[in-house]
Amino acid sequence: MMYKRETPNYDVVIEVLNKIGMTERQLSKLMYGEATHRNIIKNLREKPDIRSSTLVRLCNILCIPIDSLFGKRDGSENNTDIPSIVGNNNVVNSHHIHNDITALKAENTALKMLNQEKDRRIDDLKTSNQTLANQVNLLLEKLGHNQDSNE
Repeated sequence: MMYKRETPNYDVVIEVLNKIGMTERQLSKLMYGEATHRNIIKNLREKPDIRSSTLVRLCNILCIPIDSLFGKRDGSENNTDIPSIVGNNNVVNSHHIHNDITALKAENTALKMLNQEKDRRIDDLKTSNQTLANQVNLLLEKLGHNQDSNE
């Protein structure tokens, strides 16, 4: 995975704090303890090369993934065309394990063909419905015309 940044983006932390309604001071107390005088945001600004344990603790407190602080490079975000594969055809970014990619692609193609077939059937039924409506109108018109001439 490629990242845009080499150091954590403290703006993301501030954004998350605002979203969850927590102050920088409250976060610092959760990070370093109640009696701390340290400020986590100030530390991120002044010393961005923080320890991995501090980074993990910060992300756990804020309930955010670590990679959200670094930003992924364009093209690497949720690219579903190229799934991550590890081991025996296991797709890492899938909830289903042991599904062969070719089998999934074949199933996807079959479902698309089924949808196309159903669309053609719907069009055929619409045409048949219109033809029947025209024939009923023609029959009613003839019956109405014949009834007028009998009277």
